[in-house]
Amino acid sequence: MLVESIAGAPLSFHVIPWDAPRSQLTLQARSQRHKREWTLLLKRVILENYNAVIPSHARQLVMELGQNKTD
Repeated sequence: MLVESIAGAPLSFHVIPWDAPRSQLTLQARSQRHKREWTLLLKRVILENYNAVIPSHARQLVMELGQNKTD
């Protein structure tokens, strides 16, 4: 799971494993551009490796989440 918005830390995001949520990682990018690139890449990898059929419209919506926000 990916949490892109952390209060008080606009350049940070959480990566939380589905099977071990206590193993949460918090990463901090150097810029908004880097954060956007990293989160898009992580979303793509998560969706590609998920063990279920995800409709293309749902994939598109997930990829668009957080992209309109300006920090």
